[in-house]
Amino acid sequence: MSLAKESGFDAKALSRTGFKAADNILSSWGCTAQQSQNILKLSKSSYHKFKATPETTKLSDDQLERVSYILNMHQASSITYCI
Repeated sequence: MSLAKESGFDAKALSRTGFKAADNILSSWGCTAQQSQNILKLSKSSYHKFKATPETTKLSDDQLERVSYILNMHQASSITYCI
């Protein structure tokens, strides 16, 4: 069973929102598109497709876990450095 189903959330909505949030955070950290693709474990074509048409975003459990790590690091640094 997938993480989205176990948590009771809609997988498409979770993927779309998670990708947008992670991509915005990675951009604010100064990551290039290539670095973001590597961190999120996305192919170049998938990354650009998701950016152009977010409603097509479908992330695997591993990719959702990576998004979770990014969101948690962002929150921790915001608290630590009062950003």
